[in-house]
Order: sequence, then structure tokens, then C-alpha cells
Amino acid sequence: MMKRIKILLVAGILFSLLTGCEDWLDVNASSQLDRNDLFKSENGYGEALTGVYAKMCDKSLYGRELTFDI
Repeated sequence: MMKRIKILLVAGILFSLLTGCEDWLDVNASSQLDRNDLFKSENGYGEALTGVYAKMCDKSLYGRELTFDI
């Protein structure tokens, strides 16, 4: 009888520990923005456009795929 109570108690504790905390994994990176939050202001549109221009200066694009090396 005591063994069954201990097993149930340990199983209950393990179940509550394994399923209790899921929100701590939902952390937003500081370098990434949510798409909905980015386009709420004029400054957000400017930041998105800056990211596009920065990506276009990448060595794999400039002078290669965008011009002669198709």
C-alpha cells in the first residue's frame, strides 16, 4: 500500500513538472521582430527596407545572380 502511494506521488510530481512550464520556451530573440509589430509605424517600414537593401549587398547576389551569373 505504501509502495503504491509513493509510486503515484512520484508519477504525479513528474507529470506536473514535465507539463507545467511551456511558456519559458516562447522567448523572442532581440534581433528578430514580429511582422505585425514591425509594420505598425513608419519607422518599422524604414527598418524593413533597410534590411532589404542590406541583403541585396550580399556577395552572393551583387555581381553574380542579379547580373551576369544566372
